[in-house]
Amino acid sequence: MYSIKAYRIETDRLVLRPYRIADAAMADQAIRASLPELKQWLPWSVKEPISMPEREALLKKFHLDFEEGKDFVVYENLTDLKEKVHYYLEHDYERISIAKSGHNKVLQF
Repeated sequence: MYSIKAYRIETDRLVLRPYRIADAAMADQAIRASLPELKQWLPWSVKEPISMPEREALLKKFHLDFEEGKDFVVYENLTDLKEKVHYYLEHDYERISIAKSGHNKVLQF
């Protein structure tokens, strides 16, 4: 199935983009600064803090998963959206695999 990924979505107040390995130090600093609060709400945080090589490996995996489209489905327009909705409603295994992968990613980081 063909799709175009948005590598950067930017508004006046927000920038969304995939993780990069170069984000590891900034992510690590933010996680360490917020760890007491994170541990109250996010299951993945109980494994924190992790080492910088582990953080870099995690971000690399997230980026590769993004490249492979494991965690999401994108659409080009309303027609493409309708086609994909019908496709995934008829292909349970693919739909469930993508949903589980995205869910696990949120719990992981």
